[in-house]
Amino acid sequence: MARSESKFATIAILTYYAFAYKSDILLVDESFRGLNIVLTERLTALFNKMLEQNKKRSST
Repeated sequence: MARSESKFATIAILTYYAFAYKSDILLVDESFRGLNIVLTERLTALFNKMLEQNKKRSST
């Protein structure tokens, strides 16, 4: 696994855990630094998808 792919996987797992607990805020500290543009776009899409799913789950 390439270093950037490994970093993406690690950040994706941390993003998953960030949504595991209900909270009013989510702090992100330079998560995308050092990723190439393709991985940054993939991670941004994943984050947005999880955020939308979390909103739907919270509204029920």
